Amino acid sequence: MNIENCCNTLDSLGKISDYKCMYKKLSSKEIKMVVDKIRKKYDGYCEQFFKSHNVRVAFDERYLNAIKNGSDLSTFLMAEISAIDELIKTEEEKLNECSAPNQSDKITQYIEGIMERNLKQIEKYKEIDFHADANPEIKKLLWALTKVDTEYFPSLFSIFRSLNFTDSLITLSGIEDQFRELTYWKGSDVPLKLSRYVLLLNRIVKEYSAFEREEKNYIKESAFALHDLAGLLIKTLNEHEDMDARDKDNLRQILNFITNIIIDFRLKDLKRNKHSHIR
Repeated sequence: MNIENCCNTLDSLGKISDYKCMYKKLSSKEIKMVVDKIRKKYDGYCEQFFKSHNVRVAFDERYLNAIKNGSDLSTFLMAEISAIDELIKTEEEKLNECSAPNQSDKITQYIEGIMERNLKQIEKYKEIDFHADANPEIKKLLWALTKVDTEYFPSLFSIFRSLNFTDSLITLSGIEDQFRELTYWKGSDVPLKLSRYVLLLNRIVKEYSAFEREEKNYIKESAFALHDLAGLLIKTLNEHEDMDARDKDNLRQILNFITNIIIDFRLKDLKRNKHSHIR
């Protein structure tokens, strides 16, 4: 089986035996072809079974680590194919169980149940209606991030300055810059990280795949900013236990709000690569 045929099998949920060609050393071009196919398969898995997009992000991180560590990419990709096939198989078996005789409507109920649970988790958040066609989840996430930016950052800067936490102030300033790109409105313009999304929404010809890419990118960047801020607050609380009780209580309240956003919007596992640095 040549590499093109091997890649084509990725689109048809092939068995692990279909990928014997992967044991051969692949060229750079062939590796790119296979990686692209695996990414599409992870994307399809997330969309079809309503899984968090961080599953795909995790694959990209493993791939980068494999390159950095000088791993055998042919063996690595073989293992990834096996892993995503197993994930899909598990979810399909769940759906097949719902498709048993006299239970044909359970598939719909299963999917609708997932969607309903996800919506209920974030219904307590208000929306910033920056565009009529924007995804409600993005509108709610923008509201939550804006609340952190406008209500909590001033308090954090005040606490850190009063306690002379110089290093923490520098880090906090960098994190604030992230939030500003996600939330700050200049005049009538939308936040920087939503500008391309709105541009796409305003087009006469709609590109739904492009919408989704922009939504995923905004969610990813939001998750990074939230985790960075939560990490700073946890570090501060742990390293300064002698802090004034009032300041400590304020930090805990802010941390609690941020943690709830991370949980409610399913961002728990979507963290910045440990080798990355805050701008």
